[in-house]
Amino acid sequence: MKSNDALLSHMVNRNEKYFHKLAKLITDERIETPTEINVGPNEVVYLHFFHSNVPDFSIEIKTATDSITLDRKNTFNQDSNTILRALSNITFTGSSSTLPPDFYIQILRIQY
Repeated sequence: MKSNDALLSHMVNRNEKYFHKLAKLITDERIETPTEINVGPNEVVYLHFFHSNVPDFSIEIKTATDSITLDRKNTFNQDSNTILRALSNITFTGSSSTLPPDFYIQILRIQY
């Protein structure tokens, strides 16, 4: 948890306080060029960092309820600290149905 430590900690503590859910396992993972991230039952995934080594890119990140498009116009030095909370699988698609060859994301996976 490098980029958004305080905010992510607040979100985890909020789940404990308001929803009475204690986290059993918390893992911070770096995944290179994923096409899909599976989210299991009793699990929440926070996508909290994105980086592309390719300067001209466009990636759409979709969950069951949210969708976000990242490209060079809405990132800073090909980095994004936008937090996306997912209770369902996350899919990644590129602008021409192919993903950029060189990007990675960082996720915080919490199991309850």
